[in-house]
Parts: sequence; structure tokens; C-alpha cells
Amino acid sequence: MATVAGLTEELDPEAERIGAVLRNLRDTRGWTLQNLGSAIGRSHSYVSKVERGHVKAAKQLALVPAIAAAYGITPRELLAEIYPADGPHQPPPGVALGLTKGSRPRKGR
Repeated sequence: MATVAGLTEELDPEAERIGAVLRNLRDTRGWTLQNLGSAIGRSHSYVSKVERGHVKAAKQLALVPAIAAAYGITPRELLAEIYPADGPHQPPPGVALGLTKGSRPRKGR
């Protein structure tokens, strides 16, 4: 269990796993939370929540196209990092191409 803003909530293990992969990819590239947040049109605090698993997996996966574009890779390449072919985890239906509802970066940010 984790405490978020004074509330105790159960974290989704899949969201924690995806967040850890995303954090590792960001760290490997030498990007800060601020760098990535600016690149995808989100705040650094939101990116931190994503990486800590405090954002549901579906919402994390909706960011795949924006994060991939920021890193100069395809959504498919980013999904391959999150769901390696030889790994035990499989992407949810409809995510295979990295295209989920709401996957575009927000305008005006």
C-alpha cells in the first residue's frame, strides 16, 4: 500500500512495473522529469506519478506515443521495452500498436 496525499490506496502492480520501465528509460537517456514533462506536455509531477505507479496502467500506456516521439523512437519500440517478446507480461488488447484512446499529447502545453 502507498499513501498518496494522505490517502491510502492499493497500487496496481502492473502500473508499478510499467512506471519502473519508463523511469529506467528516462534515466538511461539522462533526462530529468522536467525534460520529459516538457517534451510530452505534462508536468514533472505528473511524470513522477506515472513512474511511481500512481497512475493507472491504461493512462500510462496512453502516453506511449508522446513519450516515444520525445525519445525519437516509434511507439512500437517503446512498447517492446515495456513488454519484451521474451517477457512474462503481454500488452492489453488494443495496445499492440501503441495506439490507445487519448494517446496524443495535450495541446497548448
